[in-house]
Amino acid sequence: MNDKNIAPIILLSDGNQTYGNNYGFYKSKQQIFPVIIGDTTSYKDLKIENINVNSYTYIDHNFPVEIFINYQGKPNVSSKLEILKNNKVVFKQILNFTSNDNSKNESFKLPAQSIGKHHYKAIINPLKNEKNKVNNVYNFSIEVLDEKSKILLLYDVLHPDIGFWKRTIESNKQRKLIIEYILDYKDNISDYQFVILYQPNNRFRKVFSHIKDQDINFLLQTGTNTDWIFLNQIQDFVQKDAIETTQNINAIFNTGFTTFQSIDLDFEKLPPLQNIFGDIKIKRSHQNLLYQAINNIQTESPLLTVFQQNNWKSVFLYAENIYSWRAYSYITHKTFENFDNFTNSIFQFLQYSNKKNRIEVKYQPFYFANETIKINSNYYDANYVFDKNADLEFELIEKESKKKTNIPFVLKGNSFEVNLKNLRSGVYDFKVFSNVNKQNFKGNFSILDYSIEQQNVQSNYIDLQNLAKNSKGELFLPSQIDKLLNKLSNSEDYIIVQQESTRIKSLINWKWLLALIVLSLGTEWFIRKYNGLT
Repeated sequence: MNDKNIAPIILLSDGNQTYGNNYGFYKSKQQIFPVIIGDTTSYKDLKIENINVNSYTYIDHNFPVEIFINYQGKPNVSSKLEILKNNKVVFKQILNFTSNDNSKNESFKLPAQSIGKHHYKAIINPLKNEKNKVNNVYNFSIEVLDEKSKILLLYDVLHPDIGFWKRTIESNKQRKLIIEYILDYKDNISDYQFVILYQPNNRFRKVFSHIKDQDINFLLQTGTNTDWIFLNQIQDFVQKDAIETTQNINAIFNTGFTTFQSIDLDFEKLPPLQNIFGDIKIKRSHQNLLYQAINNIQTESPLLTVFQQNNWKSVFLYAENIYSWRAYSYITHKTFENFDNFTNSIFQFLQYSNKKNRIEVKYQPFYFANETIKINSNYYDANYVFDKNADLEFELIEKESKKKTNIPFVLKGNSFEVNLKNLRSGVYDFKVFSNVNKQNFKGNFSILDYSIEQQNVQSNYIDLQNLAKNSKGELFLPSQIDKLLNKLSNSEDYIIVQQESTRIKSLINWKWLLALIVLSLGTEWFIRKYNGLT
């Protein structure tokens, strides 16, 4: 804005703001004269101003909801706040308002009992003769995810360690261990987050093949019944020259372990584990979480090794009777929590995969009706380098009507973008895919039936008045237009100012004009000579 520009600004508005910072605090160097449009009458009104809720929660959790409710009016009133799901009341609360206590912040928790997206409706019951009832309703949604993970344990020999794995894994209620005899294996290893191979032998051949083909994370425990001849042949992580003689092994914690966070349980004080003699040779990049100690002397032989190569993770435990560690920890600390925290760090490492989709999509799970929706996507080549030449397409499917719409992405900066407009409320599935290969990303979002313009039926007199005051202007009603025009016409601040400026420039600086004059004079002289004129 030019500092010399002192022209007044006339603003015709109802003062109700739908976007940005509160204009009532804006200070302008130019005077602003708002003309308030709409109904300026003050009515009793209850309004749900906003609802704060997370986009996601997990099954069997109670998720928090925070609701802000405002009251405009002088008499004391009471109203009932209700939360509905599928037209059934899941929460209700009586709220009291006065002219001074006119704002409420209600916080409570709702149960997440089933997986998927769930839609809720918050209603503050309207007052008698309340004019605007649209802002008494606010829709919101949340997506419930299944945090539970299934883990498979396969065995050929029974041992108390199997019960140990069951108890320590399921100490977290979000995990479930499925125990199967190896001959009952159903070739469904991809259904599990990771698999535990307990003292494998030749019957595990098919399982190892599936693990390798599908990059399945696994924990392998060896012991006195492990077939090391088979194990040396079927995998290339670890090799052992086993001798059929057992030995007791104590543990030493590796304080330099960095693959994931773990804690020292005073392992050297725990009961000894048991395994067969033999030197262990590790063939792949690794870190040892525990080392073996023989007769309380630390050796270089590993007891628990962690492998991580690209997206493939595995853990090798080279001894049995680990159940005794958990029992000893309980006797010492009167709780299983300390030991289960140690094993949980291992399970978390194995549970989460680093596999990355070459198509990355940034979007919100919920949007409001009449909102312009922007969805961004990145595409990576085989080396996970951004490919700006990718041919990406967006397929939108309205869940109710099954109507499909295909929209190409447009490259904007370092990402691809697609804009969606004029979508009606409802649930939409979408797919982002490449026309060159089979890479794709699937997702969904919901559009909530909510119009911010309908939240106010009367003019915002206060903010418009503050805007005028902060700019040294004045607020007017539509009936006062003539008064406004007279004020501006007679104000000395807006006298018409005429400025005159003169610039003198030598003709020689106008090269083209000088050339034209010289050419004209030369032409005239030639014509006169040609015609014999003097």
